[in-house]
Amino acid sequence: MPDLLSEAESLYGTSNLYEVFGVSKTATASQLKKAFYKQSLKVHPDKVTEVDKSLATQKFQLISKLYQFLSDEKKRDVYDKTGEIDEEDAFDWSNASDLMSYWRELFPAVSTEDVEKFHNEYKGSDEELSSLKEAYLSSKGNMQHVIDSVMCASVEDEERFKKLLEPLVKSKELPSYKKFFKEPAASKKKRHSKAVAESKEAEKLKKELKGDSSSGYADLALAMQRNREKRGDIFSYLESKYGDAEDDSISSADNKRPKKDLKRKADSKSSGSKRRKKAGK
Repeated sequence: MPDLLSEAESLYGTSNLYEVFGVSKTATASQLKKAFYKQSLKVHPDKVTEVDKSLATQKFQLISKLYQFLSDEKKRDVYDKTGEIDEEDAFDWSNASDLMSYWRELFPAVSTEDVEKFHNEYKGSDEELSSLKEAYLSSKGNMQHVIDSVMCASVEDEERFKKLLEPLVKSKELPSYKKFFKEPAASKKKRHSKAVAESKEAEKLKKELKGDSSSGYADLALAMQRNREKRGDIFSYLESKYGDAEDDSISSADNKRPKKDLKRKADSKSSGSKRRKKAGK
């Protein structure tokens, strides 16, 4: 059985753990967790075709083990200094249910309720206004760009956005762009037609994903489609949530096994290793 670094070389073309996750050696704990989340979504056994499942499972198990090492401050420090990892303490993720339980503990299922809650908190906030002003300035008042750029925005927000920016234009805080406040009817009609098409697409997606919401992916996909989140803005928020962006310290929860029996397995393995060492003296 190949060691983990050799396995990484074989499956990902590199034995550098940071390269496997696509981050730098100086990545924070939250950045590393986000990177693990992104990589794991690409190879999650439940999200690939039957043809790709075998290879995906190997990769999923590997990056889970590697993340366990890098998410442990002491083990990461040893790896950074020596380029080696102590596989004696590697978790046994051959049991699929244990691995899935661990992954779900790290990344709880996202529901439409989670996303809607964020929408309600974001709309009308200082963050939204800041994003609105930035989009308005960078596009010189292009409403389509504003709608595309501001998180959670839709055509239904157009008049609200105008009311928010009007006083800022009058006070000279922002320049006046005629096309924003008096947009040509043709461009407005085109944008609204596109919104109607997206709404229909969202309803279609909802029907296709119905019954698959237990993992949270159906709800997330629907929310992303319906609220233009497919552009990645809200996804960044969710990654922030998953990655504990407010705390860059190593999370001890990341290094806990999801079940007590896993702890017993590790203890048994550790005891066996100690007995072997004593016997060899």
